[in-house]
Amino acid sequence: GKNELRISRVSFGIDNEDAFIYYNVIISCSDNQYQYKFYNFTHESWKGKGGALENQTPACGNCMSQAAWERTKYQSDLNVKILISVLESSMEVKAKK
Repeated sequence: GKNELRISRVSFGIDNEDAFIYYNVIISCSDNQYQYKFYNFTHESWKGKGGALENQTPACGNCMSQAAWERTKYQSDLNVKILISVLESSMEVKAKK
């Protein structure tokens, strides 16, 4: 199934939820080892669908500036790195038990 990240922007000092990044993740475990794969990242907001994050420009055209598209991709990358860190920490704790 699809998972989601909420992407925010700060406007006039207020943090506003502006968009969602949908993605898939597979986690497989075997013989006390695990692998994960995050893939199929796509952007959607009330302004339009930016599409796949690997695109150089948003698929929706003028729904956001190029700078906003780059911030969205950067913020998504940071959020996934946090998810991976939490996943790895959780798996280490379970492995020690």
